[in-house]
Amino acid sequence: MKELMLGEVTKESINYGFEMERREYKHKLISGEDLNVIQAYLTYNDEVNIYEIASVGRKDSGLLIMAMRMNDTKNSIGEKLINLIWNSLEIK
Repeated sequence: MKELMLGEVTKESINYGFEMERREYKHKLISGEDLNVIQAYLTYNDEVNIYEIASVGRKDSGLLIMAMRMNDTKNSIGEKLINLIWNSLEIK
């Protein structure tokens, strides 16, 4: 599901000419659960778009999370706000 979502949100930008660098990392939630996150870092000239997608599955339920930072750079206010969400997310 994460791969499908990543493909859908990035395909138009890639067709336009953005180059994508794809990364994966684990983020430990405050509840102690490890969340596998896919990050797509798209660049075109001086424009940067960053997408992060994660999912959690339970019996008969699930959660798909996506964060987008458009026209952003690393260590910006947008990144700090999204990190605040990741760092305060608790899934019960």
